[in-house]
Amino acid sequence: MVRKLFWQMAKEQIAASVSATACLLVDSFVIGRLLGAGALSAYGLSTPALTIYIAFGNMLICGVQVVFGKYMGQGDEKGMDGCFSASIGIALILSAATVATVFLAWQPILRFLGAVPSTARDSVFLMTRDYIWGYSCGIIFFFLYEIMVPYLQMLGKRRLIFTSTLLMTVMNAAFDLISVLVFHWGLFGIGLATVVSYAAALTIPLICSMKKEIPLRFSLKAMSWRMARRICSGGGSMIVSDICFIISSYSINQILRNTSGNNAVAAYSVMSTVENLMFCTALGTGAVTLTLSSVFFPGMRTDPRSWK
Repeated sequence: MVRKLFWQMAKEQIAASVSATACLLVDSFVIGRLLGAGALSAYGLSTPALTIYIAFGNMLICGVQVVFGKYMGQGDEKGMDGCFSASIGIALILSAATVATVFLAWQPILRFLGAVPSTARDSVFLMTRDYIWGYSCGIIFFFLYEIMVPYLQMLGKRRLIFTSTLLMTVMNAAFDLISVLVFHWGLFGIGLATVVSYAAALTIPLICSMKKEIPLRFSLKAMSWRMARRICSGGGSMIVSDICFIISSYSINQILRNTSGNNAVAAYSVMSTVENLMFCTALGTGAVTLTLSSVFFPGMRTDPRSWK
């Protein structure tokens, strides 16, 4: 039974990962074809900053799988509600902190990324700023959708994951084209289109939750700092691997821009996006393994410092 469940969940999770990666491929294609190599270079320079968002999203996913799976395996509905409520609170705090940081300190951030303006109207500098701004405007939808994925999976609503992710891919492509060809918003529109597509994907689990198909209840009383610490601690290991990727992409971007120019950065950004497809199988099977381990071994403590 476990083997059958594992492969069923793995196929759906891998398909969802491929669909999500397709969003990045669509962005790269639209940027390269419609906005040019300079825009593709700006897209590549912004990758380390946006990976920070992904790192926190992965932390939430992993933390929710560990903590919620533990309470689900024990049949503790109060703990499940507390985990869900605390994860929503973490998402709101991360979103507020992200928006405040990006819009108050955007110039130091861009200079750190290597987008140093050569003139007052340096196009790569401005496009990097626009893309990060557009993506950050709706970052709350990104974090909320990242939270819902593990909940849907553990509650047996795995088909909803694939359906919502497929919707996200289609809407992302449509919003990309509309923002560039109709509104002429450039990279700001591309970034905004990505988070708007997450908002569209989020509507599916929200509608199902209203019909009580998803037994998740948000309550301010159920929120606690202790539960939030458990979630962050349970998913903290994901931050380490993502930090390594951030350092790697940042270093390569700086080397390429200083030695070969913006076109080399643009080429590297395309290559990195295609490489993401190769990780879908590993990510999908890893997520399913973590989920089933949390459910079938609910006695495991969620604080890594207490593991022996």
